[in-house]
Amino acid sequence: MASSHRVHGALILVSVIFGTLPATSKAIMGNGGVDPFSYAFIRVAITSCILLVVYRVFLYERVRSLRDYGLMALCGFYGIVINVTYFFIGVDHTSSINASVLMMNIPVFTLVLALLGAQERFAWYKVAAIPVSFLGVGILIGVENFSMSDDDALGIFFIIVNTFSFSGFLVISRPLMKEYRPSTVTTWTFAFAALMMVPLGMVGLQTTDAAGIEGLTWTLIMYVILFPTIVTYFLNNWALKRAESSMVALYIYIQPLVAGILAVSLLDEEITLRLMIGGILIFAGVAIATIGETRIRRARMSPG
Repeated sequence: MASSHRVHGALILVSVIFGTLPATSKAIMGNGGVDPFSYAFIRVAITSCILLVVYRVFLYERVRSLRDYGLMALCGFYGIVINVTYFFIGVDHTSSINASVLMMNIPVFTLVLALLGAQERFAWYKVAAIPVSFLGVGILIGVENFSMSDDDALGIFFIIVNTFSFSGFLVISRPLMKEYRPSTVTTWTFAFAALMMVPLGMVGLQTTDAAGIEGLTWTLIMYVILFPTIVTYFLNNWALKRAESSMVALYIYIQPLVAGILAVSLLDEEITLRLMIGGILIFAGVAIATIGETRIRRARMSPG
């Protein structure tokens, strides 16, 4: 059993890597000229091929029932097909600020679904941690800039479905993590998702000149496949095997903070009061959940 420090470290690394995805994807679809559906299909199809080869050669584990195959297919549908395509469509129709604000719903949706599914018990620290970190992210990204035009409404709808879908993925995949290795669940999740995305991919590829995609764009696509996709999904599933769904979801609040820190370190932007206050509140929320979970675990392990 991995220590809690390794679990939290893995989730922080997921947030750091995944925090680079929006800018990279914008470069691929914008400057690179790749259609969103083509990009989503290429990303998932190549990822699934890589994972299947590694799984069959090095990490093979037999899936023991058709029911488990069905659950992995649901993980692929909610965690990848809906999650990826609806996010791209949503961002195309609304601002990045709106998308960032709406993404804060993932921990809320995850906790509600986990409680309704009797996967987790109600605990004060889970409820208290979310609004504290939520407030921190709101201050950090500027929730007052949230906008609502006709086109925004369509984008907002897709982003909300995207966040609810990813929350469902976290809850559905949690029982599978108790039965299988993270590599097994990750591989089959992507394999099923790739099959489901073939129709969308065929439509998108008709409008994309694959031969005309520049080398730099392909380099960015491979970066997205290897790091914000394979590495993050594997580490996320690895953490789900060792932590509750609501705890894993809570770490999404760190991503805007990572983006702010990267802007300061790489783009020479200034450290603002907004960044400091938002960062403190985000970590305070994560700390509330972590300390609360640790105390409950120790209380259960103590004799008598």
